[in-house]
Amino acid sequence: MTPDWVTARLDWLGVPAAEAAELVASFPSDPGIRREIVRAGEAIAASIGDHDHRPVLPEVPEDWGAAGRYFVAYACLSVIEDVVRDHRDHGVPDPISAHTLNALSLNLERHRRIFGTGGLDGPAWVIDVWRGLIFRLGRLDYRREPVGAVAGAATGRPADEPGLSVHIPIGGPLDPAECDASLARTAAFFRRHFSDEYPANRPIIGHCRSWLLDPQLADRLPADSNIVRFGRRFMTTDDAEPGDRETVRWVFETPDPDDLQALRPTTRLEHAVLDHLADGGHWRIQFGWLILS
Repeated sequence: MTPDWVTARLDWLGVPAAEAAELVASFPSDPGIRREIVRAGEAIAASIGDHDHRPVLPEVPEDWGAAGRYFVAYACLSVIEDVVRDHRDHGVPDPISAHTLNALSLNLERHRRIFGTGGLDGPAWVIDVWRGLIFRLGRLDYRREPVGAVAGAATGRPADEPGLSVHIPIGGPLDPAECDASLARTAAFFRRHFSDEYPANRPIIGHCRSWLLDPQLADRLPADSNIVRFGRRFMTTDDAEPGDRETVRWVFETPDPDDLQALRPTTRLEHAVLDHLADGGHWRIQFGWLILS
């Protein structure tokens, strides 16, 4: 991995120039750290397509500084050819690969917004993108994973049957038309490129666990808001978890979701989140499901 090599890959992934420049400038000269990056990349590559075994990466010492904060990004970059090759082996078009792998850029940018420094937010998510378990189709992400017990009980499908979890990538509005277009193409995509998991004669169950599905949002936001309309797509269950901290962290992109006094709401959603908490309410991480075909 040379600086020019890294720069070219970051450009293909759509990483902003300033962020890319810092990544390149922070690339470690220490041979020991470089060896750890290579080992971590090899572990990620070895787990491509493996649902059951996550790669084990080394603990990163704090004294590695920026090289440590970017460690997973460097490891992912070191095996990007392996990832693209796996996508192509499944017939996934290159534009979808590039759009999917842009998760690296989105999480680099989010880390800077939250902490004010270079680094990678959500490294476990980015690793799973690199493992070929997650694909972005238009506005939404889809992760290959079992239907699960809750959605299975609701739909009468086996819990271990391959399903898809639906996720909302960072950035941009949840435009209803874009969500419609994404959901409409999903079943055909996975049946075409992963037919062993998603045969044509079986419905594909999608499921989502998110603060965005909390029905209380409908009490705080207009009925025609994008978030409320998104939540209505899913059949929700009683399965929910406490979600105050996660909701605040995602909405405000704050490093300390417990310090509500430091937050300065400007958007309708931000006001809604804080007003609900101020009134003694609590947000929930809600589970929902839908049929994708």
